Amino acid sequence: MINVVLLKSIQGLGVVGDVASVKPGYAKNWLIPFGFALFTNKKILTQMEQNKHKLELLDKENIKKASTISSICSNLQVTLIKKVFQDGRIYGSISAKEITTSLLSESKNAIKNFESGSIMNLQDDLLNYIKPSNIRISGEIKHVGEYNISIALYGNIKMDFTLIIVSD
Repeated sequence: MINVVLLKSIQGLGVVGDVASVKPGYAKNWLIPFGFALFTNKKILTQMEQNKHKLELLDKENIKKASTISSICSNLQVTLIKKVFQDGRIYGSISAKEITTSLLSESKNAIKNFESGSIMNLQDDLLNYIKPSNIRISGEIKHVGEYNISIALYGNIKMDFTLIIVSD
């Protein structure tokens, strides 16, 4: 196990500025390359203490945006039209990237239809929160029907929506 300093809140690990002990592969392959954390040393810890307030403000802003997106877009219905066999099975399976593309489109429409002065530029921020890596699918989607899907927007904030697969 190695220690890293979190630059963003991560569900199950901690909040911005926390020192977390993680497996080396998780740190080297995920946390560090995607800007979620830094390896700890005296210099980094000193810089983190100096910048902790700034990072906490940024974290609070991200939490606020993610919460707003979640409240506006929760319970959306995302429909995908796929080729299917006669028994209702689809050709291949549905990928997280495909779901994300459709979810982004539906979310932009939901935010556009939600009229509020405080929601300015929220559509531009959707790409920061709705990513294929954040989609939580239990098992493979291989049949026509409705599926309840969850996406982790930021930290502990998640959004649930319904994915509807229909035949073409």
